[in-house]
Amino acid sequence: MDEYFLSVIMISFMFSLIYILTKWILTKPNCSKRKLLQPPSPPKLPILGNLHQLRPLTHRSFESLGRKYGPVMLLHFGSRPVIVIQSADVAKEDIFAGGTDTASATLAWAMTELLRHPIVMNKLQKEIREILRDKHDVTDNDLEKMHYLKAVVKETLRFHPPIPFLAREAREDVKVMGYEVAGGTMILTNSWAIGRDPASWDEPEKFKPERFLINSSIDFMGLDFELLPFGAGRRRCPGIAFSMANVELVLANLLQKFEWGLPQGIKPEDLDTTENPGGIIHRKNPLFAVATHCYF
Repeated sequence: MDEYFLSVIMISFMFSLIYILTKWILTKPNCSKRKLLQPPSPPKLPILGNLHQLRPLTHRSFESLGRKYGPVMLLHFGSRPVIVIQSADVAKEDIFAGGTDTASATLAWAMTELLRHPIVMNKLQKEIREILRDKHDVTDNDLEKMHYLKAVVKETLRFHPPIPFLAREAREDVKVMGYEVAGGTMILTNSWAIGRDPASWDEPEKFKPERFLINSSIDFMGLDFELLPFGAGRRRCPGIAFSMANVELVLANLLQKFEWGLPQGIKPEDLDTTENPGGIIHRKNPLFAVATHCYF
């Protein structure tokens, strides 16, 4: 009887082994299949992929890796392949954005940069007050005349895009800048890095709203791939116009009705600009400023 059960066990084991080997052979990648020309990729670790190379401020990690591996690179989040795009030229080929809470982040960064650049703030206040004069309510017609205000908002979005990554998934095999991307691959466009790309911007690390007066045709509505704070194409953020109109309206009111400065002992160049990690990039620490009411 013992020999009978031993035989049954051995036969079951052999059948199981045959099944496993057959399945492995049938599902083994076809070695004769042409190897895809994939983008450059940093060395990866088992299980982790490239996750160990990313810091909490992921957009900065991508930009740093991109300096070595190029504007199109392949990363692995665990076993998931992810294409990262950090060039305006490449961004024209896949784009999607979404998110909330962008207006408040943009307002905080705009006030931060205005406090860091008093000359820019004074120039903007002069424009706003000359257009409004003794009016207390800002209208849409007033905002349309405030060209420097629009330039300040654009420069804020270039320097501090509220949504640093624009994500979409390739539905089928596609080519991006000559590289072959397999269907199902996630593609991340780093709008933060594109906004600071010397190939697209003169002195990209300087806050200069005047650049948008010289070339006022560049906009954030998704047609200019140098400036992609809200994505592009049919899937760009649908609330762009409403959100940015609110930003312009609030800034115009704040700068018309108040004089702004920093707390005693803080110099403009020392103002903290640390970012808080997240899907939307806010200031890490609250912005403290001194407001003095203006009477007209």
